Amino acid sequence: MISDIPAFIRENTRIMTPTHVPELRLHLADDAVALWELTEEQLGELGLPPPFWAFAWAGGQALARYVLDNSEIVRSKRVLDVASGSALVAIAAMKAGAADALAVDIDTFAAHAARLNAELNDVRVETSDADPVGQPSDADVILVGDLFYDRDLRRACSTGSSRWSAAASAC
Repeated sequence: MISDIPAFIRENTRIMTPTHVPELRLHLADDAVALWELTEEQLGELGLPPPFWAFAWAGGQALARYVLDNSEIVRSKRVLDVASGSALVAIAAMKAGAADALAVDIDTFAAHAARLNAELNDVRVETSDADPVGQPSDADVILVGDLFYDRDLRRACSTGSSRWSAAASAC
């Protein structure tokens, strides 16, 4: 059983700089499968989702780079980072001058990783593991870096059936 998730993250990741946003530092894993297997072993559960939070995915890096290079899109605004994983995009938004940032990911480990990563980068990021789909948001800017790899998610978010999904599909 993993009783201290932040300690587990610190022990099983390294502090690294993502290739396309070297000004930021994150707790990242070297090997997805090894970390995934260790998490399942420690929790005594099989079939857990992969530890997406432990990697700086291409879409998130590209979006974080864009936010840092075009800070006017987030400056003094409330930012929602959906499927935040490591909170790379939320951290970039805060570094670019956002008023506040909420990193949302349904993986509980992601919220812990987000807080650790925000601390590493001397910013404050709020976190949530609640599913934001269909929920109202007071965010001025919704950022989605790496979510639409799954066909069902892509389809659900492109229907425009809610204010949130319409905004997310426009990102």
